[in-house]
Amino acid sequence: MDEKPLHPSYLRLLEVAKLCRIDEGDIPSEISMSATRVGMWRHRGVSREGAILAATAFNTSPNYILDGSTHAPQLPDHHMAALAEALSYIKDKQIRYQAWHAALNAIAAFSPALNVPQDEKQIPADPPGKLHAPRRS
Repeated sequence: MDEKPLHPSYLRLLEVAKLCRIDEGDIPSEISMSATRVGMWRHRGVSREGAILAATAFNTSPNYILDGSTHAPQLPDHHMAALAEALSYIKDKQIRYQAWHAALNAIAAFSPALNVPQDEKQIPADPPGKLHAPRRS
């Protein structure tokens, strides 16, 4: 027996759910609908009500889910906020590293007076993997 292909609207629903890191089996609980009802969409297509609920849960347009007529989905606001926070953290660490780098280079410039070994005089411009100062022995 041949398996029917998935309905295009259901494929778009899976796409937006995947973007939000939601597995196919978790979609019903995310949009507050029964698994049976969501399961019927596989071959019949997503209902208007389901598209509206999914669009709200996954931060996209119901029209995108129903017929693909609008823009592709975007990350939900809470994901965007987490990304913005992560980028801010990275930028802060970069600025701290640049300040640390400048300070060490200034110190290295006076190495004879401060007894810094000559082979350690050149501080690398790129972070050493982690964004904190390496320990000296």
